[in-house]
Amino acid sequence: MENQCLPKKVPGFCSFRYGLAILLHFCNIAIMAQRVCLNLTMVAMVNNTGSPHLSNESVVEMLDN
Repeated sequence: MENQCLPKKVPGFCSFRYGLAILLHFCNIAIMAQRVCLNLTMVAMVNNTGSPHLSNESVVEMLDN
């Protein structure tokens, strides 16, 4: 009886190991979503920053002198 091996306990679904793995997966998904949103935002910002082609009054005055 003393030489019998005790059965190994298999971690359940709610164990710390699986909880940590799920938490890390959610964090990775959130980070990737933020990167995608940032990439789209940067493209939108660059496309909308064209000059409005308005004349600058101070430059016109300096050229007239």
